[in-house]
Amino acid sequence: MIKLPKEQRQRVIVNAALDVLRDKGIMEVSFENVAPRTIDKISASTVKSVFKTRDALWTAVIEADGTGKAREEAATLGFHD
Repeated sequence: MIKLPKEQRQRVIVNAALDVLRDKGIMEVSFENVAPRTIDKISASTVKSVFKTRDALWTAVIEADGTGKAREEAATLGFHD
C-alpha cells in the first residue's frame, strides 16, 4: 500500500466511492465496496480508519458529488448530511 498523507488518502477513497455511487447507487457505498476500487486497493479497515462511520463516508461522497445523485438517493433513504 502506498502511504499517502491523510487528505490525499481521503480524496482517493472519495473518488473510489463516487465510482461505486455511479455504478451501483448510494446504498452500495460501503467500506467493503469502496476499498477495492481505490487506486492502490486498500483494505476496508483502512477506509474505516479514515472515515470512522458509513455516515461520515456518505457525507463526504454527497459533498463531492457534483451531480446531486448522492444527495437525492440518500434523502430518499432518510439520510441527511
